Amino acid sequence: MDLIWRPRLAATPPAAFYHNPHIAPLTVISKPNGGKPDALNVGINMARSPYICTIDADCVLERDALLRLMYPIIQSPTNTVLSAGIVRILNGCTVHESQVTTIRLPRRPLERFQVVEYLRSFLFGRTGWNLLNATFIASGAFCIFHRETVMDAGGFSSDTVTEDIDIVACIHRNLRAKKRAYRMSFTTDPVCWTLAPHTRKLLGRQRRRWQLGLIQTVMKHNEMLFNHRFFQDSLKREFKRLTRHRALPFLSIAMIDIDHFKSLNDMHGHQAGDRVLRGISKVVKNSVRLTDIVARYGGEEFVIIMPETDFEGTTIVAERIRRNVEEASFTYRDMILKATVSIGLASYPQEGVKSEDDLIKAADSALYTAKTQGRNRVVVSRGI
Repeated sequence: MDLIWRPRLAATPPAAFYHNPHIAPLTVISKPNGGKPDALNVGINMARSPYICTIDADCVLERDALLRLMYPIIQSPTNTVLSAGIVRILNGCTVHESQVTTIRLPRRPLERFQVVEYLRSFLFGRTGWNLLNATFIASGAFCIFHRETVMDAGGFSSDTVTEDIDIVACIHRNLRAKKRAYRMSFTTDPVCWTLAPHTRKLLGRQRRRWQLGLIQTVMKHNEMLFNHRFFQDSLKREFKRLTRHRALPFLSIAMIDIDHFKSLNDMHGHQAGDRVLRGISKVVKNSVRLTDIVARYGGEEFVIIMPETDFEGTTIVAERIRRNVEEASFTYRDMILKATVSIGLASYPQEGVKSEDDLIKAADSALYTAKTQGRNRVVVSRGI
């Protein structure tokens, strides 16, 4: 590889390169301490191969670990952007010449519980998510990424304490926004061994970090919404549940449209419009209950499913959303952008509404009325 520094990702420039002619493929980079995400970005900037591997210093790899992770990449007809495998606990095992030679359970109960936990998480949880192509985390202890995909997603970020969760979320977000076909692979073979905390203090510190990182990642990407198909499936499911259980008398939806969004795009550009769209998504999600379902309906339209909510409750939520959007400001470069929304509401039961399609039609009609009456208002449907 050449030693030319190409800073495509923001990272601390290297201080020195070390190269041993007797081990030609190996180059060691010296850099000021900036944390693991910064070190990974430095390595990505220097790498020239299409795939990169991240690994923790305290891990022990199986001899053919890289081959096992690369195999599904080579075999897949779809672009595979990530490949990971099972991480096992090294505590209690015997290691000889950097290889695990004897597998035993650790002596301490605290470590044994973690062995069971790792097996449950990797063999059942992550395997199941992989079958749905819904991988949310790849252990940073050892995994392979498609280099260009990581760069397009902005590289590893230091604004969360769990950069491995965050980069997977960034990749999902970026590729779905660009509507690209992709795959994340999970290999059900043990490819990596790592030491688990052996005291309650160390375990507590590790788990606090994991939970904090999860919260930070979810909050960072909380403007990501469900798509139109998920909305349709969810509304159909809620409508069937409502008609089956008479004890649940109400189901409401709100259709939201950003006022004059095309003019905003034409005046400030599509990137500014995208910034407003993301900002309003976050405002809407922060204005509803956890049980409500917020989804993109199309273009600059959003839709909310509010189970067990009548006209009065739906109107309160819609007015809160309208007010919060009106008061919000969205920053793009040196511009402060403002926006308003129009909202149409419909609830079941009401006159003329006999199916989920009728409910959508009623809400859409109310939204049209809100737009024709001057925008930045909430209109409630009284039937179709």
